[in-house]
Amino acid sequence: MPGNKLPDFVFRGTTINYPGNNNAIQLPYTCTSFHPVKALWFALECLHLQPDGAVVYVARTRNLTDFKLIYNHFNRLENEVGFAMAPVDFYARCEGYIHLADLQRILATNGIDAYNVVRKDNLTRICRETPDLDAKKIVTLVEQMLPLLR
Repeated sequence: MPGNKLPDFVFRGTTINYPGNNNAIQLPYTCTSFHPVKALWFALECLHLQPDGAVVYVARTRNLTDFKLIYNHFNRLENEVGFAMAPVDFYARCEGYIHLADLQRILATNGIDAYNVVRKDNLTRICRETPDLDAKKIVTLVEQMLPLLR
C-alpha cells in the first residue's frame, strides 16, 4: 500500500459470519484486502465449504480506526491489511456483505474478469496476476455494491 494512509474501504473474502481460525480468534486479528478482486479470490476459495455462504464483506476504514494495524508477509501480494480484532467484531463494523455472484456481475460490467477456479494451491499465483485498481475505480465498484449489501 502506498504510504501509510489507508484506503476508504477494505474487503474480506470469506463465508458469512466465519469466526476465523483459532489464531484469529485468540490473538485476535482479521485479515482484509484493500483490493476487492483479491478479496473475491479468497471468497471463491471458500466456495466449496459453503456454496451459498461465500461472500465479500465491505468495511469503511473510518469505522476501524480504533484498531491496531497488523501486516503479514503477504501484504503486498494480497494488498492485505489486518486489524487487531476478531472477525466477528469486524463484521459488526462492516457496511455488509455481497454474495459472490453479485460481485462477479458488477466486476464483469466494469471490464474486470472475476471468474477463476481458486484453490489454496493457486491463490498466490492468481493474486500475483490480478491487475491493480486505482482508488477511483474501487469507489465506483463500492458504489455499485452498496445497494446489494446485506
